[in-house]
Amino acid sequence: MRNFGAEMWLAIGFGFVAGLATLWTFGRWVSFVGRLRQDSFLADERQKPQHRIIGFPVLGFAQPTPWLVIIGLPYAAYYFVHVRQSQGGAWFFGTIGAVVVCWLVGEGVLRSDIQKRRRGGSPN
Repeated sequence: MRNFGAEMWLAIGFGFVAGLATLWTFGRWVSFVGRLRQDSFLADERQKPQHRIIGFPVLGFAQPTPWLVIIGLPYAAYYFVHVRQSQGGAWFFGTIGAVVVCWLVGEGVLRSDIQKRRRGGSPN
């Protein structure tokens, strides 16, 4: 545990906050695109259909959030951890990754529990 000073704890703390912000902003984008994919009750009143790319409205691709998360975070992690060999950067991006993995595991467990309850299985 040597060299585990304030710099590492600061990187872990900022990584935790950045991980939560990443989940929040990316989750909002996924929700936004999901709502755009649904046909609106005003679709009959529109004269022009929405332009779509592989089933997604073009407006969903115009958002900067997914590109920052999907492309920017891995590039920044590669730069700070591999190129600059920053130990603080490794802790920062490692914490972001841990937050995202924990959220995905929790989401999977909750979804499977909900599906069990819908099928009439026992809650335990």
